[in-house]
Amino acid sequence: MKNKIFCLVGSLFLICGCSSYKKVLSPITAYLLTKTNKNDTIMVIEEMINNNFTIDFLQAQSKIRVDKNTIEDSTPHEGIYSEKDWLIMQKKYQNKTKTANWLNSDLWHQKDFNKLNIRLIKEDLFPKPWVFNEYLKEENKEIKVFAFSKPIFYKNNRFMLFAKSETTTKKQIITPDSIVIMQKKNGVWIIIQELISNIYY
Repeated sequence: MKNKIFCLVGSLFLICGCSSYKKVLSPITAYLLTKTNKNDTIMVIEEMINNNFTIDFLQAQSKIRVDKNTIEDSTPHEGIYSEKDWLIMQKKYQNKTKTANWLNSDLWHQKDFNKLNIRLIKEDLFPKPWVFNEYLKEENKEIKVFAFSKPIFYKNNRFMLFAKSETTTKKQIITPDSIVIMQKKNGVWIIIQELISNIYY
């Protein structure tokens, strides 16, 4: 009898855990569905981007002085950044053991993108533009490529943030360079802002 109870409790815990995990991931699926057609093949870097990038990038972009030369969307929209809320987020989500942008032990899986046609690829195996590779051949179709951090809550769960990099199999530069700020309205995740770098490339 005790074994049955333990199994039931364990099963409920697993179900709740999976449900919670998918709830956290759903903003990325919603984001990708605005950027691609559902039947398109897209590539995603298997390693997650470190949450430290998301946290540090939001604060850094909030300190940029706004003038006529400021790049659009390189600073947070009004009402998004708050030092108090940022410190709460930093304390909760900062990765104190890993500082690199790419987390080799935290990986995306096909099941995380069950509504999309995803091909996963390791960051170190993704081609670099300074070395000729098969993706650069004219006859090969250009495919969109993304990299993401795990989404994190911000401002009492009002917003969901995650780091992002976007390129193609022809351009091949996949360095993290932006964060996506989303909010759930009427049960649907919508993009509030894509906060980008203030550096011209």
